[in-house]
Amino acid sequence: MNRPPSKLKTQSIRKVGTANAFTLVELLTVIAVIGILAAILIPVTASVRESARASACRSQLRQIHAAVLLYSGDHEGYFPDDNNAGGKTWAMEISTYLGYDRHLDYKEILECPSKAGRIANWQFWHSNYAMNFLLVAHDGQDPRRIRVEQIRDPSRILLAHDWYGWGRISIPAEIRGQAARQAEVFIHDNHSNLVFLDGHVGRISRAEYPFDQGGSWYDPGRQMETARYPYGYR
Repeated sequence: MNRPPSKLKTQSIRKVGTANAFTLVELLTVIAVIGILAAILIPVTASVRESARASACRSQLRQIHAAVLLYSGDHEGYFPDDNNAGGKTWAMEISTYLGYDRHLDYKEILECPSKAGRIANWQFWHSNYAMNFLLVAHDGQDPRRIRVEQIRDPSRILLAHDWYGWGRISIPAEIRGQAARQAEVFIHDNHSNLVFLDGHVGRISRAEYPFDQGGSWYDPGRQMETARYPYGYR
């Protein structure tokens, strides 16, 4: 004979069912907490990723510096050419010192990790780093060339830094008043990574950057005796 469940047993079943269910308020609370955590963690994750990219960028600048010095050692102390008239770039000149075959289409050391995919002209051996234009020959002006040993304080002379597009040589006036270009130059948390001639790497903000042509850290001529200027340098 089937007996109806006792009142006590029925209440117990109801309590178990109620304990396993979320109320609407609890569900909304969980969703709100997840939203808050996401709002906190997503920017942190993005910041960590950019920090890693900036660190990789500085490492690549150190490798570029080493390649430039190796090139200089094999070319009577001169810096690499960047000569439109001669059809060559400084990046092309140091390619073998970076371990690249000159015929390869892609050279990752010459591309800032924060700008991946922005270089469309690898066949012309460009880079989105740029070398200090006062150190290299350019536009056919070979007499402008100077030697590494002519610079008295290499720790205060810029060698190369982040640049816009597929850059070649760094001319500060080219980014004065150019917001889009500056966004690429100062791509690391509103700073640009740079390497000096002695090999140390740093970063510079928009506020610190000399948008004119000067700055003792930019112009090797300020460290050179007038009598030692190469013909046509000034």
